[in-house]
Amino acid sequence: MPLPLHLDVILRQSEPNLIRLGEDDVHQLGAYLKNRDRFKRTLSQIQEEKKRGLRTHQDQSDRHEAFHRYLSAVHDYNLAIQKTDTPPAAPPPPKLTVNAWSELGIGIDETRTPRAFIPFPRFGDRVRKMDGEVLALRGERWGALFNLATMAPDGKTIVKHEFLSNLPKLRSAPKAKKVIEKSHADADGLRLVGNPDLTYLTNTLSELRGELRKLCRGPDDKAASLLQDLGSEIVLGFVVRPLLVDDTYHYTFGRPG
Repeated sequence: MPLPLHLDVILRQSEPNLIRLGEDDVHQLGAYLKNRDRFKRTLSQIQEEKKRGLRTHQDQSDRHEAFHRYLSAVHDYNLAIQKTDTPPAAPPPPKLTVNAWSELGIGIDETRTPRAFIPFPRFGDRVRKMDGEVLALRGERWGALFNLATMAPDGKTIVKHEFLSNLPKLRSAPKAKKVIEKSHADADGLRLVGNPDLTYLTNTLSELRGELRKLCRGPDDKAASLLQDLGSEIVLGFVVRPLLVDDTYHYTFGRPG
């Protein structure tokens, strides 16, 4: 329950004046402070001093001095929570926007840095690397996805069991080989009821979608074709090509077939 306004004002003063507080005010402050662990210790200390006779609290000034000690700590507390309670600044809106994910092309340069091109160049066209917006898509999961996509003929369709075999969890798991072999053998690619690795894959794709959407605004409805799990394959919805240097030292968006 919040404190009355006049007591809240006192709590926020650098030098709280308690001389004019009545018994009800003192009681409310005491109840307010007892709810905070930091001030419980102060209360216990003063109660212990009273038991030992170090403080008598017989007159009003002694009682107010004791609560002054509370409020000095409360003031420090309020200064701290004013900083921590300040809502964090909203993340900046994505710099990139697409009407459909198929408009997005990602080029992977020689440093393995992904760069966005909207609209993306035709396969084998020359590009200026600086024209591609650097995407902060890092980590082993993105690395595995980009590696497979750059080797795919269409730049966007990868084999599910190959992606699974390169995910950190499955690569290090004792049963990884068996799971991957089983997924390869299944006609629909690891569609096994209750399979925890399928859950891991589903969560992975969901997290990757979220990371990309923070950088590029695009459709987010159910029909949005972004990292679709289509049985034995995963279709990205966007195109990934390596940025390669040709004989004239220009970058190309992949190489002509």
